[in-house]
Amino acid sequence: MAKQSNNLLGWLLGAGVAFILCAISVAVSSYHGEQGRETVMLFDSLAYLPILVFAVSLFTASKLHRPGDRIEGDKVLRHDGIARLTHWTAAFGCLLLLITGIALGFLFIPRFVVDATATAMMFNLHFVGALFFVFGCGLWASNQLVEPRRFSTHLPDESLWIELKKSVLHYTHMLGMTKTHVEAPKYHHSGRLAGLVIMASSFVVILSGFGKLLARGLDLNPSIAELINLSHGWSALALLLLIPVHALLGGVAPWAWNTLKAMVTGYVSRDYAQKEHAIWFRELEEKQRHQESQR
Repeated sequence: MAKQSNNLLGWLLGAGVAFILCAISVAVSSYHGEQGRETVMLFDSLAYLPILVFAVSLFTASKLHRPGDRIEGDKVLRHDGIARLTHWTAAFGCLLLLITGIALGFLFIPRFVVDATATAMMFNLHFVGALFFVFGCGLWASNQLVEPRRFSTHLPDESLWIELKKSVLHYTHMLGMTKTHVEAPKYHHSGRLAGLVIMASSFVVILSGFGKLLARGLDLNPSIAELINLSHGWSALALLLLIPVHALLGGVAPWAWNTLKAMVTGYVSRDYAQKEHAIWFRELEEKQRHQESQR
């Protein structure tokens, strides 16, 4: 009961912070000040905040102690609180960035907002999205550096061809097109492959985003500024194409409901872990036996 209460409290707190920040960003986009109607651009007035948020994510990761996945009776802890925090802050930030980015237009995507107030609102919401995305990705990345073993679970451990073959077999099995069932580690082979592109794209988006922030205060060489803009745009486009597929196959599709639930509660059932992530489950059993033998 205590775990459920803490989980609910965390969700309410996170939703509250997101709502308040979004409300503030909308409110300051157009308000009546002493000199009439004024607009505040958060990317200008609070340009230091994304850097501060990134620093906070690094500091937080350095202080964390995560016990790791474990079997708890008929349940298996798949994602601890920190994993869920990094996932949902990055996910919310990414969603907000993509929506506002499309509204503002980039690369060959036309701008959908032209009014000054609406444009300021989109930029300010984009700023809020950047804060969440930078925090989530920064916390995740720095945690991988603190505990490198976690990073290996996200990477392919076989050749590209084998990973692709197992990915196809997995989804054809899920769709009932074949009876061949591929034993999976904690993250399916397709997720590991897609994860590489998502990680690379996210890194470029954040790095180029800081570059764009720098360009607002400095007179950069036009060629460098254009390179930053193109890097930001194409990496954002990669995320725009990949994230919906990731959400569909990893959460919306019926076979993924258990993993989606785990991203909310942290747990999957023991039976599900044994069947769908057999390699991971055997590793947890071995870890549990080793820990018990040390007592």
